[in-house]
Amino acid sequence: IPELVEDGKTGWLAEVGDSNSLAEQLIRLKNDGNLRNQLKIAAADKVKHFSKSHTAKDTLTVYRDLLA
Repeated sequence: IPELVEDGKTGWLAEVGDSNSLAEQLIRLKNDGNLRNQLKIAAADKVKHFSKSHTAKDTLTVYRDLLA
């Protein structure tokens, strides 16, 4: 889901059907606690932009801009 995952920052994107790449990424995460923590923090910050209140605020801004 490229809209949610910033490749290398909040997680990794893998090509559909590329099970070797996915397995390598999972093994890397399993073995690197610091990397897991960095991705977790970045992902938690990113997902805030998809909360109900943030989405409602953005939608309201679009409506106001259209009415102006």
